[in-house]
Amino acid sequence: MKRRLVFLIIAPLILWAAGLSQAALASTAAPMLPASGFNLDDYRGKVVYLDFWASWCGPCRASFPYMNTLVSRYGNDLAVVTINLDEDADSARSFIDQFKPSFPVFHDPSGHVAQQFQVAGMPNSFLFDRRGQLLLKHIGFTKSTPEKLDSAIQRAIQP
Repeated sequence: MKRRLVFLIIAPLILWAAGLSQAALASTAAPMLPASGFNLDDYRGKVVYLDFWASWCGPCRASFPYMNTLVSRYGNDLAVVTINLDEDADSARSFIDQFKPSFPVFHDPSGHVAQQFQVAGMPNSFLFDRRGQLLLKHIGFTKSTPEKLDSAIQRAIQP
């Protein structure tokens, strides 16, 4: 009887605490990772949407909700990865806190990774197939961009 009573008291507390931690996780932005940890080969076997951005870039602000949508829409079929080019990490963190990305964010203040991909503007996105072959390079983000990118992503994901 005592065990049952203890269970009836403790079980709701555990469920309540679990709900709080889930809510905390949902409202927490992805941590910023050093660019030295980025390697496109780590995503081999997945379609990859790679995006270069900066906190001062107006179109980048519009692209972040879209990239969060990509994660929820395609799940494990698509790896969304971003690389921030701000020299000031605090500016990048403020942006991340505001948009709460659900995908990895690497920080490349020196621009080394951006040079490797010949980034020409921001946002600059790249779509790679499962073998790591470049399918699409896109600069900017406008109202028509999601339609164009969605079409290319869907073709890439289809077996």
